[in-house]
Amino acid sequence: MLQGAVALAEAQTNNAFGTLQAKADEIHARIAAFSKSDNYHLLMDAAEIADHLYPEQWPREMTGQAEQMLRLRLEVIKAIDSAMDRGFDPEAPQNRAFMNVVPPVVPTNPPGPLMSGMDPAAIKDPVARKAYEETIEKNKKKIAKTNREHSLKMTFDSCVNNTWVFLLNLRKDSPAYPRGIQIVEETVKDTNVVRKLKRKGIGSPD
Repeated sequence: MLQGAVALAEAQTNNAFGTLQAKADEIHARIAAFSKSDNYHLLMDAAEIADHLYPEQWPREMTGQAEQMLRLRLEVIKAIDSAMDRGFDPEAPQNRAFMNVVPPVVPTNPPGPLMSGMDPAAIKDPVARKAYEETIEKNKKKIAKTNREHSLKMTFDSCVNNTWVFLLNLRKDSPAYPRGIQIVEETVKDTNVVRKLKRKGIGSPD
């Protein structure tokens, strides 16, 4: 009976590692695909997969499986951090996007009403119409950039917070937590991220 229980435990462990490795492969594939396509949704997908690495009970000890979980989470954090444009300010005049834009007034524009969001086809003068279409395209690019940076920032913050909770669940009275912090310090170069991950508990200084 004991042998049966041991065999079952080994099978469960092997299955858990197999599932974890499959998810690790998915994460790595998405990060690699992002590097070729610049499709930031791939990083959001990787973060979503990383959010579901954990077993029903988050690990208390730094087992091999727990260490792989932590390293995968940190890989996602680093990938998103590298993809973010830290200098981007959506409120800066040159970056500000609008729901609709007003047709630019050009010298060749014939008299007539110009309304925000109007169909470019309604502007008969080709020069004025082209200027309006270019304005619309520039605004679309600003919207896309703003959406990209906002989505990456939200995903990044979520990843950092979930990794912090992961670390907090590690036992403090064993080598588990110190080992987790050691991995963070060796892997993450952003001192602000390291500081957030080393917070001791809820309400600690950010």
